[in-house]
Amino acid sequence: MFILLRQYVAYAAQINVTVDDQGLDPITRGSIKYEGDWNLQPGCSVCTATPEPQIDGTWHDASFDVTSPSQLPTNATFVFTGTAIYVFGMVDNFNGIELVFYLDGESSPGYTSLPSTEQPYQLNQLYFEKHGLSNTEHVLKLQNGRLDTMQKSVVLFDYLVYTRDDGSALHSTLLSPIHGLFLRIDSASRKLYRTARVSAENVFHRAVFSNIRTDIHNAVLSIIHGLR
Repeated sequence: MFILLRQYVAYAAQINVTVDDQGLDPITRGSIKYEGDWNLQPGCSVCTATPEPQIDGTWHDASFDVTSPSQLPTNATFVFTGTAIYVFGMVDNFNGIELVFYLDGESSPGYTSLPSTEQPYQLNQLYFEKHGLSNTEHVLKLQNGRLDTMQKSVVLFDYLVYTRDDGSALHSTLLSPIHGLFLRIDSASRKLYRTARVSAENVFHRAVFSNIRTDIHNAVLSIIHGLR
């Protein structure tokens, strides 16, 4: 007699992790590193932009004006392990914005919005997105402003989201159904075989997420003895 049990495969769950502009990564406890003249809002006395941020009521404000003799672009850098990343912020339409992104040292498509008088702000704008990454460590750098253009840029960075494989959260998927209890029987015992097969299937379903091997073996033996 032998029992052919179901097979399982485990998949890592994909989870999204949100990191606020001044908060910590809830998984790694890492934070966004700022370089240059950034201002935490609200509370900045010299900043003119006053939008409504989407996450935790704060944002980081930085301005770049290529006509200013000593001004250099400001940067924000974040290290993460995951397969995708998304950067969100707001747009001050009075000034416009021009961002450059670098992922693992390679230049990526930037974000540009020219000055406009249609409305004061554009909220919850997707500055940057990249998916299909290997599930390894990556470094993303946001650069506000470019030295080779004449556009003024005001960045109102709000938060970012990255996707990672959570190796601790596994989902079991049944690959094939139980084939039942196979007994070496003659034609006169076919009823016993069919009954034991159905009963073994039911026992398996009840025990699928417990320590089932011993339980199923003992239960099936009880079923067979009860049918004799």
